[in-house]
Amino acid sequence: MAVTNATAITLYDTSGHKLGQRGEFLVKSEIQLPLTAKQNATLLWKNGVLLQTTLPMTSEGKQVGRVTLNIAIPTIDKLFDEKCRRWLRQHARGVRTVRRDDGLPA
Repeated sequence: MAVTNATAITLYDTSGHKLGQRGEFLVKSEIQLPLTAKQNATLLWKNGVLLQTTLPMTSEGKQVGRVTLNIAIPTIDKLFDEKCRRWLRQHARGVRTVRRDDGLPA
């Protein structure tokens, strides 16, 4: 699987020590949408959608570390019309989680 829109990556060993990092992780997201998945994954919003996930790294069936990625998802950004983007810019500040009933325009 090729990750073409990665904006940041960090590698950790099994003790949680950082081995290296490239790019800048989003520190303050205007919206966070935790995803229900087997792995730790969250959709973030700050002037565009990012997927932040942490995945195990394995070798010969044994976990040897983990990787954390921020991946820009411009395809989702394109689905929002200008009215929705304007609403997000105006109302996203301080919002921590988006639910179905949060009033996003249809």
